[in-house]
Amino acid sequence: MDVAWSERVPIEHRLASRFGNGPVFLAGDAAHAYSPAGGQGMNAGIQDALNLGWKLAFAARSGLPEDGALLRSYEQERRHVARRVLLLTDLLLRCEAGTDPLSGLGRGALASLGPHLIPLTPRPRWLEAQGVRLLSQLRWHYGRSTLSIDGGSGSPGPVAAGERLPEAPVTVDGVRRSLHDLTATPGFHVLLSRDARWSPAPSLDRRFVRVHRIQSRPGAGVVIVRPDGYVGIRSPDGRGAGEWLESVGANRTDRPG
Repeated sequence: MDVAWSERVPIEHRLASRFGNGPVFLAGDAAHAYSPAGGQGMNAGIQDALNLGWKLAFAARSGLPEDGALLRSYEQERRHVARRVLLLTDLLLRCEAGTDPLSGLGRGALASLGPHLIPLTPRPRWLEAQGVRLLSQLRWHYGRSTLSIDGGSGSPGPVAAGERLPEAPVTVDGVRRSLHDLTATPGFHVLLSRDARWSPAPSLDRRFVRVHRIQSRPGAGVVIVRPDGYVGIRSPDGRGAGEWLESVGANRTDRPG
């Protein structure tokens, strides 16, 4: 067979030492470069943009400083994820194309036995779902971020601060709804347990802060979901919720916004 065209493609494994410096921020391929193994580059770039976008918007409209906690959290959250994705793509590349004996042995064994073993596992659909969540990068979390405040249990949902809000059916105003549908509108979403007494301060801009009482969740807890779908704060009694919203620029302002 004649080859009409061929080319050597160098494999990139790079990570910027910083994702932000003053008013300049790096995202996507400018911040990190991976091998094509697992198709991780595009997912990482999209999530960089989503993470940075809402923070820039609220920092600008509220006059928060460039070196403040909100904008600093972008590098803190996304560089940590990028480092883990770099390790994942390196492992996948070695499994797919590694020339060392161990990689070759593992590749041969998985290729021949893997498709036959998965259906025999106790929970094959769960195993497949975990693989999808890993490659879609929905398993990564921001638990170490300064924006992630976790007060413990008693809040509406089992998810911890810094994790992506899971999908679940909930009852709001007597109507059964999807949790992701409930929080799909851009902005911050405050989820109150059935007996929670927390109420938004007058200084908060209600255009960007939406409050939902989850009647199907007992207790007095409060969870605030960030614009990117991750839990920012989880409080068993609502303490700290107002201060957290103010710290991320959800307060009213006379600036154009």
